[in-house]
Amino acid sequence: RKSKTKDLKPSLRWEVQNILDMDFPSNIFDVVTIAYGIRNVADPKAALEEMARVTSPGGRIHILEFGQPDGVCRFGGAISTPR
Repeated sequence: RKSKTKDLKPSLRWEVQNILDMDFPSNIFDVVTIAYGIRNVADPKAALEEMARVTSPGGRIHILEFGQPDGVCRFGGAISTPR
C-alpha cells in the first residue's frame, strides 16, 4: 500500500534566532530541538525557559548533547531546570 504522505510537501523555513530571546509567539511549536548547542549558550537555564515558552502545551523539547550542562538537572530521562 502506498503512503499518502509521499505527496505532501513540507513547508519549512529556516531562521537564525537568539535562543535567549526568540522572535516567536508563545506556545507555537509542537517540538523544539537543539543539537550540540546548549553547551555554547551563556545562560542554559534561560535558554531552556525560552524553549519552553515557545513549546505548545503537551509539546516536547529534545536536546541532543554529549554531556549535561552545568546548572541543569536530569530526572528520568527528562531535563528540567532547578527551581
